[in-house]
Amino acid sequence: MKAWTGDGWAPNNRKRTNKSTPLLMKKILVAAASLFAAICAFAQPSVSVGYLNNTFKCDDIKLPENGFYAGFYYSIDIGATCFKFSPGLFFSWSIYDKSSSSATIALDDEHFLVTSESVRSKMREAALYIPLQLSYGIDLAPKVHAFVFGGPIPTLGLSAKYSYGVEYTDSEGNVYADNDKFQCHGNGYRRIDLKIGGGVGIDLDNRFRITAGYDFGIFDRSKSSSSTIHTNIFHAGVGYIF
Repeated sequence: MKAWTGDGWAPNNRKRTNKSTPLLMKKILVAAASLFAAICAFAQPSVSVGYLNNTFKCDDIKLPENGFYAGFYYSIDIGATCFKFSPGLFFSWSIYDKSSSSATIALDDEHFLVTSESVRSKMREAALYIPLQLSYGIDLAPKVHAFVFGGPIPTLGLSAKYSYGVEYTDSEGNVYADNDKFQCHGNGYRRIDLKIGGGVGIDLDNRFRITAGYDFGIFDRSKSSSSTIHTNIFHAGVGYIF
């Protein structure tokens, strides 16, 4: 392309640049940052601790594990303030320590959990929960807000250790002891689970929170061909809203 110099046409070596592309990217980044800031401005973080009962269910056998949980939520208003989306992250620890019932639970075709009055068995579990909850609430009175919640809870098992001890006496009166322990994850007990849960709660003075709920385990945690394992959780706790 040529340009007029006054004495004639001369080559124009200037390159055209497309200024619209970086300008558009800048606008997109500014809009995304503004949206994120707006969400954070209306979001409400909270922390929660409480009691849980983790029922280890294998077919008709139920082994209750008592423990605790601790974590946080990040609540975001959806449209009207009565609807909220609350993703969270929670840690739980529970223990089964009871031998009053006799049961044999297959983790896979080689590893088993055995419980009975004569077997001192223990099961300790630690896990991470990522609740993705929707809630709907109403004001019952000034500074008293009640709500219901529910949603999926992806779960990652961190540790699951089983141990047992047995003492027995032979026909000659000799006493023998047999003890063992092993890590269940990697030996037939699956780490990944998906729970579907729900519950009720109440906020007081927009600062203190009381909740209770129940979560149903969807995935089969066992690799055994002869049995299935599901873990269901009842939980109740208190929280603080920032």
